[in-house]
Amino acid sequence: IQYDFASCFNYIEYILENNFLFWNENPLLNRPSYSAYHPILHFLLAAGEIRLAQAVGADMRAAAEAAQVCFCFYMLWYYFLAGRILRLFRLTDGVRRAALAFVCFFPAYNAIAGFFNNDCLLLPLQAGTVYYALLYYHNGGRKNLLWCGIFATAAALTKLSGVLVLPMVATALFLRWRKADYGRRIWAELAVFAVLLAGGLAIWPLYQHFRLGVGADFVPPQTHLSLAGYGLWERFNPFGAFFYENRYYNDFGVNLWETMTKTALFGQWDFSMRGADIIPLIVTLELMYKLLLAATWGAAAYFICGFIFGKKTTAETGLTLVLLGGLLAGQILFGLRHPFMCNQDFRYVALIALPIALLTAQLAAALPAGLKRVLVGLMVAFGLTAAVVWWRISF
Repeated sequence: IQYDFASCFNYIEYILENNFLFWNENPLLNRPSYSAYHPILHFLLAAGEIRLAQAVGADMRAAAEAAQVCFCFYMLWYYFLAGRILRLFRLTDGVRRAALAFVCFFPAYNAIAGFFNNDCLLLPLQAGTVYYALLYYHNGGRKNLLWCGIFATAAALTKLSGVLVLPMVATALFLRWRKADYGRRIWAELAVFAVLLAGGLAIWPLYQHFRLGVGADFVPPQTHLSLAGYGLWERFNPFGAFFYENRYYNDFGVNLWETMTKTALFGQWDFSMRGADIIPLIVTLELMYKLLLAATWGAAAYFICGFIFGKKTTAETGLTLVLLGGLLAGQILFGLRHPFMCNQDFRYVALIALPIALLTAQLAAALPAGLKRVLVGLMVAFGLTAAVVWWRISF
């Protein structure tokens, strides 16, 4: 299973052909079908992995498969960081493990782990940014701030949507400043961090402008997938995440939330053919996901209302809400700026499974014992069902 394989792999081949001197030519002019407008870090690393495999005797096909193994390790790195992030929240072992199971077995991650595009590397880099921002909020320390900046810069050099975690980072730094008691020192730390981060984030936009001749948010138009003829309600009706006519189709839908739900569970593919013998299981998986989405929105409303009406809300909960809001706002703005069906794919905000798990876990921790067990059981059952469904349709 691949997505945009040709353009992504051709970009890697272009880097290899130029012996990693990717600035030798403008591939958007000479090779317009390539994904060369994407930030280069993932493709540069993939080219290095392929060249290393070829150095020990692998042909191109075997070397490409070796690179895919590296992509799987990127995802394991992401799962490790998700587990470390969960440990920073006040959760019981059972709730924390259920939330981690939800993340590790999340359906779309099965495909992302083997894609040649940049999503597999983006996830651990965004998670690392979040982790070190949380550590800095809790403990301060220039080392945590430095690592946060490194991960944030690397994420921005991997994919444009890497910057969507920055509102959460800014909030974490602000909250740390509010509770810090060492005066000008924190101002110096934050000022240096801001300057270095701004410089890191500017690297690829400047390269795009001066070498590729395109803007920072350039995306090739996909006229056959245009949404220009549809109204805003059709495209952004939030109930589309829960109610739609057809769950079985290839590619993408008109409504953003329908498309995100569908691609989160099944990618861009129609599972009704390969999975014809497990349709009840597929329907169950979809139902459980919608119940967990409802629980997430319920948790968001509960914690926001608690904050408005004076009930104490932990900083970790607030940061989770900012992370979720930043990802959703980024997806909506991206869809408005580039109104094409393919740009509504879950992949663009694949990290969103992490704040969903965090919010659901925090809601479970606040519920009575009986309801807590139900919600924890639902997260675990969802993960196990997703594993069985994707295992079945993979052969």
